[in-house]
Amino acid sequence: MEHFYQNIIGWFDFHDIYLEALRTFRGNAHFVEIGAWLGCSTSFMAVEIINSGRKDIKFDVIDTWEGSPGGDDEQIYIDIVKDIKMPAYDKFMKNMESVKHVINPIVGKSHDVVKNYKDESLDFVFIDGAHDYESVKQDITDWYPKLKKYGIIAGHDYWQDQVQKAVEEYFKDEVVHPQINSWKVYK
Repeated sequence: MEHFYQNIIGWFDFHDIYLEALRTFRGNAHFVEIGAWLGCSTSFMAVEIINSGRKDIKFDVIDTWEGSPGGDDEQIYIDIVKDIKMPAYDKFMKNMESVKHVINPIVGKSHDVVKNYKDESLDFVFIDGAHDYESVKQDITDWYPKLKKYGIIAGHDYWQDQVQKAVEEYFKDEVVHPQINSWKVYK
């Protein structure tokens, strides 16, 4: 299947992290993406799952699809939703039409949704929800225990001071692997 993520509004520059997750985990893998927006990164992973021929990867996508009220990007969200002329979730689903059979969209706040997952049940978690310190720290605190041994947790916007502070505080005794604009940690 040809990639189409380039045609979706979004900020996606962590291809290598997603490809590493696909190469690393074999047999009944379970991935979670926190923060999907309109599906740019989601579509990339979904196409890669399809192209891999693996039907044993579960890919959950969690978002409120309401933006981050009061956040630095609130006006961007308002402007884009006005421009696309439909609610963000509807546009996401429209964008995912050709790959919807390999994704499981979950509408909700990650802090609430995490309660549906058992500890050590996930192989890969990517965090790209709200970017303020408290939200990032909460996402890491909530989701890191859900990773299996040797799992990967990663996230976007490492260049933002609040994101970097939350990551480095939580993983002070771990090796954080900075990427272009992202970070990752192996459990």
